[in-house]
Amino acid sequence: MGKIIGVSGNWLDDVSEHRLVNSYVRCISENGGTPIVLPVTDKIEIIREYCSMVDALLLTGGGDIDPKYWGEEWTEMSNKPSVMRDVFDISLTREAYGCGMKTLGICRGMQAMAIVSGGTIYQDIYHQVGRDCLLGHSQKAARSETSHKVMIDSDSMLAEVMGCTVTMVNTFHHQAVRSVGDGCKVTALAEDGIIEGIEMVEKPMIGVQWHPEELFEGHEGHRRLFEWLIK
Repeated sequence: MGKIIGVSGNWLDDVSEHRLVNSYVRCISENGGTPIVLPVTDKIEIIREYCSMVDALLLTGGGDIDPKYWGEEWTEMSNKPSVMRDVFDISLTREAYGCGMKTLGICRGMQAMAIVSGGTIYQDIYHQVGRDCLLGHSQKAARSETSHKVMIDSDSMLAEVMGCTVTMVNTFHHQAVRSVGDGCKVTALAEDGIIEGIEMVEKPMIGVQWHPEELFEGHEGHRRLFEWLIK
């Protein structure tokens, strides 16, 4: 059995249903790891037990996070948040940070990392930054295709892991990291300045805004993110 990787589950409020896109599981299992899906819960004792069971953590993507977690009121710029998913992701990320667990945060997972560090999120980049200033961050192309360029800080875990300082990525988001807190640094930017990568300074925790689980076949740098998580 390979390293056990906890994969955070998704939650649909309307039907009280656990759900997970299969590509998250495949990118772990096909790179030598053993994926264990972690069902969403708001019970901190269960979340702590999850962290004691696994060797590393994959924080998956999903819907919008409630802006109360960075001190703002909810507006219609944000989609309706999931109370269960928010409590789960924030608590799970905080536990992983506390025990120094190797973690890869994807999309919403990266945003949870930023919030735990004391950072903030744009509720909607098109309203708060300006549509005319931005690239398209919600591509119409297939998820396995790339659509814009990202520049990576050469002095970062992300650059070391991916083996590059420039990469093409896919993109499916309207919320984005606005700032990071102490102990966290920005490691990648899109050409329009939107933050695309972060990492914890003294912890093995990397976050990316794009979806490498859809790019790991045929894209060496993105595949190496999962190799790093597993080894």
